[in-house]
This record gives sequence, structure tokens and C-alpha cells, in this order.
Amino acid sequence: MNYQLRDYQSDLFDRINAAWFAGSRSILAQLPTGGGKTICFSHIVHQASKNGSKCLILAHREELIKQAADKVEIITNDPVGIIKAGYPSNYDRDIQVASVQSLTRRLNYCPEFDLIVVDEAHHSTSTSYRTILDRFPNARVLGVTATPIRLDGSGFRGLFDDLICGVTV
Repeated sequence: MNYQLRDYQSDLFDRINAAWFAGSRSILAQLPTGGGKTICFSHIVHQASKNGSKCLILAHREELIKQAADKVEIITNDPVGIIKAGYPSNYDRDIQVASVQSLTRRLNYCPEFDLIVVDEAHHSTSTSYRTILDRFPNARVLGVTATPIRLDGSGFRGLFDDLICGVTV
């Protein structure tokens, strides 16, 4: 199965790349639920890995980890390592999908990552996410979420340089 980007996803993809080209290191991208955030970031990971980048995708639930790993493997046609309890470690793979909880305990085993994708990025203000992001200060970061807002009012200052909004519902 081949996943082609829809027009609105392609537009988001292009605007993310333009922001990185313009000098942003860390971008928060918003797309509604069902808009194809996983497909979009899988294409971005594919582009980065073709250029020799080591990529990390962070998620906080098993179904998101499996979904990301499955889509990325289909789009990149490369095997993906999964860093999560109950899965064999393959740290030599250029693309890793990790449970935030497991990765915080295994940071010393990981290679340097050039790109980090944070799925459900509205969770990224927590200490565990910040510990991971701080460990890779030179990596480009892409956070994706349907809801770029924090109910506790903490915001994303210090985590993301830009917000790029996709289509609305």
C-alpha cells in the first residue's frame, strides 16, 4: 500500500520544510483528528532518512507507537526500531519509534538523532518529554497535535519556535 499526501497534507509538509529552511529548529504542527498527522510526519521522516538523518518518533501509548511504526515502515520501506518494554531493541536502525516512558530510562543506549517527531505534542511540556528533547539539543523537532493548547495554561514556550496550522475541520 502506498500513502500519497493529500493536497492539504502536502501544503503542511511544504510549510514545515520552509520553516526549517528559514531557520526554525522546532515546529509545532496542528492538524485535526483524522487529518493524517501520522502520514504527514511519516513522509517527513522518509525525506530526512533518505538524506542520512537518524530519526526518532516519540509517543506515549502503545497503539500510537504501533501505528507510527507501521506507517513509517510502509512509507520509507525501511525497518523501524521500537524502544518499548516488551519489544526487542534495535538501536542500529536509523528510524526509531519510542515510548516516552521507556526511552527516558534508555537514553544512554541511543544514537544521536537528527530529527525528533513528537506525536500528541500537547503532552511535550512534561518532564519526561523535556528530558528526552534536552538530550538531543541539535536535533530538529516536529511536534504534531490536533490540539495545540494546554488546559493548565503552561503553553509551549521554550519547546517550539513556530506553530503551523493545517486545514480546519
